[in-house]
This record gives sequence, structure tokens and C-alpha cells, in this order.
Amino acid sequence: MELYDTCRNTITNWVKGGLRPVDHRQPQLFRGSELKRFHDHMHTMRYRPLSLLEFKCLPCGTRVTPTPEKLFISRLHGRGLWAIAPCPSCERIVRKVISETLCDELEFYIESNTAPGLRDENKGALQAGIGKVEPLPLLSLGDNERIIYEYQLYGARNDEKTVDAHLASLRDFETFHTGRDFRSLKPADAARYRAHLIASVGTLSRSTVQHRAAHLAQFTRWLVEQDGYRKLNKTICDNFKLPKSAMAHAPRDIVRNWPTTDELRRMISCAPAAALIQRRDRAIVAASFLFGTRSNATASLRLGSVDMERRVVVQDATRMRIKNSKSQKTWWFPVDSEIGKMLTEWIEELLELGCTAEDALFPSDHYLANTKSIKRSPRAAIEPWDTDAGVRRAFRRICEAADIAYHSPHSAKHYLGSIRNDFCKTSEQRRAWSQNLGHENEITTETRYQKVSDDRQGEIFNGFWQDSPMPVEDLVLLVSLHEHELTPGTPDFYRARKLSDEWKSRYS
Repeated sequence: MELYDTCRNTITNWVKGGLRPVDHRQPQLFRGSELKRFHDHMHTMRYRPLSLLEFKCLPCGTRVTPTPEKLFISRLHGRGLWAIAPCPSCERIVRKVISETLCDELEFYIESNTAPGLRDENKGALQAGIGKVEPLPLLSLGDNERIIYEYQLYGARNDEKTVDAHLASLRDFETFHTGRDFRSLKPADAARYRAHLIASVGTLSRSTVQHRAAHLAQFTRWLVEQDGYRKLNKTICDNFKLPKSAMAHAPRDIVRNWPTTDELRRMISCAPAAALIQRRDRAIVAASFLFGTRSNATASLRLGSVDMERRVVVQDATRMRIKNSKSQKTWWFPVDSEIGKMLTEWIEELLELGCTAEDALFPSDHYLANTKSIKRSPRAAIEPWDTDAGVRRAFRRICEAADIAYHSPHSAKHYLGSIRNDFCKTSEQRRAWSQNLGHENEITTETRYQKVSDDRQGEIFNGFWQDSPMPVEDLVLLVSLHEHELTPGTPDFYRARKLSDEWKSRYS
């Protein structure tokens, strides 16, 4: 009811109109696919031309077919022929204009109680219904649906996307086993599905396969503790574990997916700023690198979230879309001063337009194209974007203007991770940098956001060969050679002479 903003009576009418619950128990449960089928059917019926016996009831918003004893024809002088009848649902009068030909059909229907067109089964508004009609798809067992519903309630503590991903995995498992009752699951069933997942690698990504296996293992681990399912084998969840050999990756290049400092400066300097929307896009990129926020958090920022004097942004999980709903204060990262200047100028411009602390930091195009709506008083607060599409669009526009490869909004966090060691010299500073990125520990920053690309790895190891420290034994030989302590012609003498020549050629 919350999804469609309806009342119980509406749901009851939908069920009477063909919406099928999973079973006859209360509370009623409906599969999403069944809701879609029902509403698609209702939409088709709503815009299909009315048949001869159908009337449109405006109060009900539906098509109705009155019984013949309540249908009559009115011949109004100068107004043509009208078919009139009471609506079977609300009893209100429905009517429509008909032609002389249709009038004859309806009169035959009223007199004989035979649907028009049935005198000739191949013609007319209604067909005789001879032939095969494709049946509706069968719903899965009601018990399965109810335990899946309980599992969704159990998993409601997670993000909505996580709950949807678990449901998709359960539906795939259920389809593979043709809707079998979960009470009859055995370890062999899990093993067969695991083999099915392994065979799907290629069609599905390895990440999808691994997540589905993990989702099913978590579900069955929870399932065997529920009433009515405690007789299931406790080792079912172990049979979803994937072999490492099947999930092994071939060696692949690690490519830098964040801009260099020079590319960042180019993005900022080349960003167009003639129009208000362009200045907003430029400010979005600047904020992403200053705050280190994810794209959804950036899109849902409000003007009051930013304290320019203290250079702090308050991320309130009750009003923003933040990963794991974790509120925090974030201090501006020490990136190029021009970036901070651009964001400050954008905030000042919003204040001049009449924006308040409750308004979105990055208003949509609708408001920026018509600034009069912003200056109007009183007005409702300008709400932030519902998705991060505007943030991704801004990054794409700025990268195109700078003539560089596209960098996603998340590349800002990778960039900030890559420059951490340039600023942090103590363990306390590194820990503060990680916390400012929203990471609970430094390991997340080091493993996820300080990756070394293959090119950089090659440069580092080539430097080892060029600048490798000389072993202590070789240093002793060189000193002995310099002090004329080695006897000419001995192996140590020739070894020392060779080391001396190599050292001179390297630094000459």
C-alpha cells in the first residue's frame, strides 16, 4: 500500500480484478512480477478502444460491462442514440453514443441475452473464444514466498540495493529448482546450483557468481534456524562455497583510473563557466575532490552542509545518501587552492540568488534555467537530486572540455588516496586522512585507494636496479682499494677495481 499509496479497499478491488496473491493467507503477499503483469494488463485495457458492451465509468476509472436487463437505449431528439446503464461497481449512470448499426446489435443483445457478434463467431466486437489461450504463469509456492518475505524483513537493516541483490539471487535459485519447496532442500541441490553458477562464468561476471553463491549461503544459514525448517541439513550452506580454481583470474593489467595532479588542474582550468549550469558542474567536480565524497553523497548535499570558514562539510546520514548511513564531519582535503576558490565562488553565487541553508548545494537544471523561481518568496526548499546521474554527467562534461579520458566521480577518492603519502609523514596524519575519507581503518585506504598501476610498478623496480644500495662487503672492498690495502693481482683486487669502474660509470 505504501508503494502505490493506496488503501485496503483498492487492493481488494485489484484482487477482484485479477491480481493474484501468492496464497489465501493473511497478510496478503504479491510478487513484484505479478504486480507488473496486472498493471500492464490494466494499462492495456484502459487505452484499448471500448467494445460494444463496454462502458467507461469515470468515477471508478475502469471499464464496466452491465447486465442486459439494466441496459437500455435512449433516442433523444436531435442528440442521437445513447446506450445507458448503471455501473455494476458504483451504481452510477454510464452512457455512450452509438450508431444505428450498433443500436440494432444492442437491441438483439437485450432481447436475446446473446452477446453481439456471436451470431457470426468470426466477426463482431466479441469473439467466441474458440482456440487456445495462453495461461497465466504459475506463481511459486506460497510457503516459499512467505519465508522469502520474512528473510527480507530480517535483511531490512541493509541498504535497499543489497536487499534487492539478495532477492535476485533467491529468485535465480528458485527458478533453477523449478519453484521447489525450500523444506525439501538437500545439500545435493546446493551443489547442483553451485555447478550451474560455475558453468555460467562468462555469461555472468565472476563477481556476480561469487555474490550469488554468498547470498544463497547466507540465506540457507538463516533458513535452517527458522520454525518449520529446522529439520534441514545444517551443511547446505557449505555446499555453495565456490572452488578457488573456478574463480581464478588470468593476470591482468592494473590501469590507473584516477587523474594525475596535472590532469586535475587541466580539468579545472578548462571547465567552461559562461552559464550557471556550467559553473555548477565545475563546482561539483571541485567539491568531489575537496570533500572526497561518493557521488550519491555529493548529489544530496545541501547548502547548509558546508562551513566555508572552518572548511568543513557535515555529512548527515538522515538527510543525505551516504554509504552504510554513516554520518561524519569531513575537513577539506589540501588539494589545489584554485579548486577551493571555485567552490567558494559557487556558494556565494547561490546565496546571491536567494538560496538558503535548506536548499540543494547543486540545484537541478530546472531551477538554474529559471532563477526567478529561486528568488520567489515564500517557496519550498530546493530538494537535491534523487540520483547521482547529475554528478556523473558533470564529470563527463568537464573531462570532455579538458580533452582527457573520462574519470568517474569515484576517481576523486582514488586520487586523494594516491596523494596521501605526499602530505602525511606520521602515523597519526595517515590515520586522520583515512578517517576523513570515511574509512574506519587505514587498511581500507591502502588496499582500495592506493593501488599501484603496472606502469608505476615498473618504474619503481627499475629504480631499485639503478639506485640499489651497495652491499657492505662491496663497500669494504672499495675502501680497501682506496687505502691501497689490496694486493694487486688477487681476486679481491680485481673485484674492487670492477666495482669502482661500475660506480664511476653510473654517476659520471
